[in-house]
Amino acid sequence: MAVNWDDFEARREATPVYVQLANFIEAAIISGDLAPGAQIPAERRLAELVGIAAETAGKAKRLLADRGLVETGHGTGTFVRHRG
Repeated sequence: MAVNWDDFEARREATPVYVQLANFIEAAIISGDLAPGAQIPAERRLAELVGIAAETAGKAKRLLADRGLVETGHGTGTFVRHRG
């Protein structure tokens, strides 16, 4: 399975866009569309894919790390954590 990044649509609501994106990615992880070990696109690429600012994409990725869903390695990228 794969994530269709075109399915993400930032909505004008009280929830910040970075939280909306983090929730979207979390749902993809839970559903298995993003399997353990899958790489999350780099900030600039992710921003291009979903039509937001790179800084916002970075905040979403940091939130996912805070939630324990992804791991980021310096120079290697951000990957879905293995559960267990």
